[in-house]
Amino acid sequence: MLKARQSQSFNIYPHHMGQKSYAEMTSEWQRKGYVPSVSSSSEGSSASTISSSLPSRTCLWLLARSVPDEKGNPYLPDEGTQKVKENIDEWKRKQDEGEFVPKSARDDVLSRALGKTKEGRPITFGGGVGIKAVWGTGERRSYRRYGDAEMEEMEARVTKRVKDETIQEMNSKMDAMVMEKFITFAKELGVQIPSQMRIDANVHSSCLSGGLDPFADITV
Repeated sequence: MLKARQSQSFNIYPHHMGQKSYAEMTSEWQRKGYVPSVSSSSEGSSASTISSSLPSRTCLWLLARSVPDEKGNPYLPDEGTQKVKENIDEWKRKQDEGEFVPKSARDDVLSRALGKTKEGRPITFGGGVGIKAVWGTGERRSYRRYGDAEMEEMEARVTKRVKDETIQEMNSKMDAMVMEKFITFAKELGVQIPSQMRIDANVHSSCLSGGLDPFADITV
């Protein structure tokens, strides 16, 4: 009971369908000719005409909150719903004139007219139908500890570090190999090699990385 009362407290635009669902009422509205063509309200009614030019979801939402007037035409008795209808007409005008272009199925005339809702389900599709079933998953939101920009920055740092270490290791090995070949070649030519440049072939060290110039002390 408490949950039902809380749900009712959020329902500021109550419908007048009783225990029937949207699917059941849609069939009834079709028999009466309200869907897809909707009869106009009689003169003097407190709500604007419910026009068949409105999108189907918007039209169904209004019909669910209407009651028959004395001539049997749909009529909006609630002041709050009447204001929403005025907002709907304004957003429909903006859409027709190109001022408003829906960005997605959720972003339509009705959602703009209603503003933010507290219900976590799509309206006019019944209580058991979830948002994903109607509109899909939509845009993915990140609930990770770090934001996307921070994660990209961290990945870039790690990638650069691995790349730098790999290049440094390769340079070290290449320097050692080059130095070994250079010393061997110099000996064959009879060039005197300084003692500090004689390296152990089993140790992968780099003279360049140590800030030494391997050609500085060579004498012919």
